[in-house]
Amino acid sequence: MYSTHELSEMTHRTGPWVEARGRAQAPDLERSNEPLLDEDIADFFGALAEHEKHAG
Repeated sequence: MYSTHELSEMTHRTGPWVEARGRAQAPDLERSNEPLLDEDIADFFGALAEHEKHAG
């Protein structure tokens, strides 16, 4: 099992969270007030859904 902290780190090292920190020029895993963009979220979860469709 993973702790809440571990799960948060795992998800926030990818996709829209990385993009937002990049725009904010924030270091890895540091909080920022930069919003996640709808386009980044759609691209990230769309790619996950497409991967699952072909894997399963």
